[in-house]
Amino acid sequence: MNSSVVQNDLPTNLKRGHRKADVVILGAGFSKSFGVPLANELLKELVSRYAKSFPSIKYVDAFVKDFYPNLVAGHEYPDIEDFLAMTETAVAYSQIRNTTNRGYYWRPKIIADLMSTVNKCLGDYLWNYQKTVPIGLVVSVDKLLSHLRDNPVFVSFNYDLLLETALSELGRKFKYGLSYDQNDISILKPHGSINWFQTGTLSTLPIIHIGKNIEVPITLEKDQLRLKRWKESIIVIPSPIKKIDLFEMKKMWTSFTSVVSTLNSLTVIGYSLPHTDKLSRLVIRRAGPFQANCKNIVIVDPSSIVVDTFRKYVSSRSTGFTGKFVDWIAVI
Repeated sequence: MNSSVVQNDLPTNLKRGHRKADVVILGAGFSKSFGVPLANELLKELVSRYAKSFPSIKYVDAFVKDFYPNLVAGHEYPDIEDFLAMTETAVAYSQIRNTTNRGYYWRPKIIADLMSTVNKCLGDYLWNYQKTVPIGLVVSVDKLLSHLRDNPVFVSFNYDLLLETALSELGRKFKYGLSYDQNDISILKPHGSINWFQTGTLSTLPIIHIGKNIEVPITLEKDQLRLKRWKESIIVIPSPIKKIDLFEMKKMWTSFTSVVSTLNSLTVIGYSLPHTDKLSRLVIRRAGPFQANCKNIVIVDPSSIVVDTFRKYVSSRSTGFTGKFVDWIAVI
């Protein structure tokens, strides 16, 4: 299966005269509807699955033992995003200490190797979901697009490619970044994606580029993915203070801020606005008090607490559907 993605020069604003966007924010709850484990399930899955092919994944257990004393290492695992954020914290702590002190095990290079291994395993694991199209995915996304009607812009915090798969099956062209063509669907992925690699990594052809530093294979099939060397995908760890180095990723966040500031409506599916992700919270808040003309803010999540969180931090006008995405899309 080939992707319907087309190249983009990464504008950070919608074209003058463009209709205001119906913005859809996707979190792990969207992917969970189609079989992808939640963040609090992924780390255990990776350690179990890749123990033989990536032996260094075993150091996850050692890290959990040292940094999560409330968990039983080898049996209990933290949310993978919290885990990755904790590795960044461990690096900062190591740099405060005398890093030449061999008595402290978790030195920056060891943590960097662990983070790289987890990233590679995560990417490989999520690519497996491209082998088959989940039941109901295409139908559900098609109905969602019909419901939005106007100018849809998707902001996905998911690393997987389920949205791209559905759009490609529907024959809908999309761009990573904001598109000037109202017939294209814009996809912003502020946390990166498993199919984004540093330029020069892929031998798969054809590819497209996001700016100068990111290349993306056209294929959505794992068996057709070819890398000149094994390298982890471009993923931004959702820690309280994000490390965003690539110019293209900075533009992705600028585009995110721009479209949220001028939206027509906001639909949030399976994204809980986690307290550790303060930058996202800061940006999404612009859809609230800053946007009096926003028609509605709808939160779709199994937990009613999430709706309360959006009412508190984004807008008191937020309304909610307590349930899964597939249940909501069936009744709208």
